Amino acid sequence: MSKPEGNLGGALSNTDRLNKGFARDRDPLEAENVYWEYRNNGVWIRINTDNNFQVTTADGLTSLTVTDTAVDQSGARLCAVATNASGTTMSREAVLTVRSATEIPDDGLSIDDVVLRWGIGEEVQSRPLFGDSNYLSAGVSDGSALTYESTDRDVRIIHSDGTTNTEPDYASKAAHISDATVDQFVEFGGGQANINPDGSATVDWEGSFSINFYDGLVPFTITNPHLEVSVAGTGVLTGDLTSYAVEMSNPNEKTPLTDLYEDVTITTFGGVNLDPEGVVTSNPDYDGVIVDVPLDATPQVTSGAGWGAWPQGFLDFHFDTNLSSYWYSSDGAGDPKKAPMSFNVDFTNASRSGEQPIAPQASDLNAGNQGSLVVPSEAEAGQEITIGGLPAGEDVDVVLFPTTFSFDRMTVGADDTVTITVPSGLDGENQLTVYEAGKTGSANVLGWSTLTIAGEIPVVPEDPETPVATGSTLGSVLDSFFKVFSRIFGGLSALFAQWFGGLLSS
Repeated sequence: MSKPEGNLGGALSNTDRLNKGFARDRDPLEAENVYWEYRNNGVWIRINTDNNFQVTTADGLTSLTVTDTAVDQSGARLCAVATNASGTTMSREAVLTVRSATEIPDDGLSIDDVVLRWGIGEEVQSRPLFGDSNYLSAGVSDGSALTYESTDRDVRIIHSDGTTNTEPDYASKAAHISDATVDQFVEFGGGQANINPDGSATVDWEGSFSINFYDGLVPFTITNPHLEVSVAGTGVLTGDLTSYAVEMSNPNEKTPLTDLYEDVTITTFGGVNLDPEGVVTSNPDYDGVIVDVPLDATPQVTSGAGWGAWPQGFLDFHFDTNLSSYWYSSDGAGDPKKAPMSFNVDFTNASRSGEQPIAPQASDLNAGNQGSLVVPSEAEAGQEITIGGLPAGEDVDVVLFPTTFSFDRMTVGADDTVTITVPSGLDGENQLTVYEAGKTGSANVLGWSTLTIAGEIPVVPEDPETPVATGSTLGSVLDSFFKVFSRIFGGLSALFAQWFGGLLSS
């Protein structure tokens, strides 16, 4: 059996560092001593650093690395403690979660719906020297508004502040420039993974996204990313590349590149162990990577802090786009932004090939996840209603219990709402439930509320053999009409019926 895998706070792997910067919560005092504690029977006990527990403190941040974990450690609570002459302060608690690693069958494991998420690099997140932004778009872009898409099949662009994800449009494509808390990411869904018993693996995604430099003057497109991980944990991310050649002397004229750039190495990385039930974070190589640069290009700087390069094949492509110096150290002011950002491969909502996803269950609902949805308490079948109180930009699934009636997946609007049409045949009390898209179980319920559905209003057919009523007979017909009308307008119709009926019968 593979050794257990642990994470702190449910977000970091057992070999990642848990960063606790006091400056995030309060104005820090210079700490003279920083250490970590764990809680045992209500008492906080100092952790002695050894080969299993390693503490690193630098630049106002402290981190604890747990290098080896056991299942019986799951649930352990930890915190950082900083002291100086003014006193002592403690960070918020972190919880260590440990589970047994997934066994890989002898014939390997095939998994569907794996997600790739990547912000590319700080250069892409920053304002360029020319124009307002370098921005991401889904699909193939020529840099114009006409070819801008935020979603294209299984590919979507999201803006995230770390808490809320929103889907941009062309007008808001540069929100990562105007708001320093926002980063832009590309997400590929629907990935197909094959994991071998020895730990080697491949993951394939279909689709394209574009990186539009200089407000779209120089766009390039990455298509069909392919991930390979070796037995040793080293790996490579490849894809097909297309773009334009643009001369700075005439930046408005784009010439499509005709050379084929297939299976180009975009990043390399190491230290990866794919977890088929978790999120795997990969840190691409850059520091210390040497590349061959043409004589007519800006030479690579191979000294000083943080020098390096993206892979040679990726650079060769960009020597043709004239964007090459953005991808290696060239002694420019932007050098600190050139290293690639880490990327995530997410298996948490994936399923083994051929498996049917677990259906939502009424037992998923409890008082703890009821939330505060804004939903009418009653509605008619066929009526359009709005569900409020949801996270803007998130994809959600809406389900009605007890029948487990599911609506088509939808994206929450900027006003924190989605709209549904109440189905027929579900008269009576229902539990309207909103899940995170593609997820089931009580932990993924965003909220639920009771909705009483009334049947569709019956239409009284006209009998062609019935003579036209007059006098008191007409009054009784109107009275019947207003009884039906009262289903919508309540007691007010009774007043109208009484008035009209009395008038016509007198």
